[in-house]
Amino acid sequence: MIIISFGIAIIFLGSFYYFYPNEIEVEKIVEIHQEEKAQVVTSFSEWGGEIGKQNGYIFTYWIHNFGEVEAKDVVVDCVVIDQNDNIIKRISKNFGNLASNSMEYDEMYTNIIVDTTDLNAYCLTKSCTNCEILEKKIPDINKYLE
Repeated sequence: MIIISFGIAIIFLGSFYYFYPNEIEVEKIVEIHQEEKAQVVTSFSEWGGEIGKQNGYIFTYWIHNFGEVEAKDVVVDCVVIDQNDNIIKRISKNFGNLASNSMEYDEMYTNIIVDTTDLNAYCLTKSCTNCEILEKKIPDINKYLE
């Protein structure tokens, strides 16, 4: 008896689907088109005294764009911090535009009056147009991006 009931149910549902296919909801996959953005990150290389200048310092870094579009108006910040993570000096440079899927080497100059023996330095991407700044995804770095 159970087999006969099961068979009737299958025939009923199959014929319902055959004669009324639009009545049955089928899951639809919707593609959400997101705006393409550049993906920018700055890799700090090194810093040190500038030859011929008593308090002059140079910062060197690489800027990477992993995105498929050009990053525009890229601004890089270099910060000098002490052992307690206090910012001693912050300098900014408007790097300009960075082509898609590319990287460029750059440098920045500044004067630091204090003793640099126990200090560290970092260079980070501060801002850019039409891009995602990858440093913002690292919580420990966010305090230097302000």
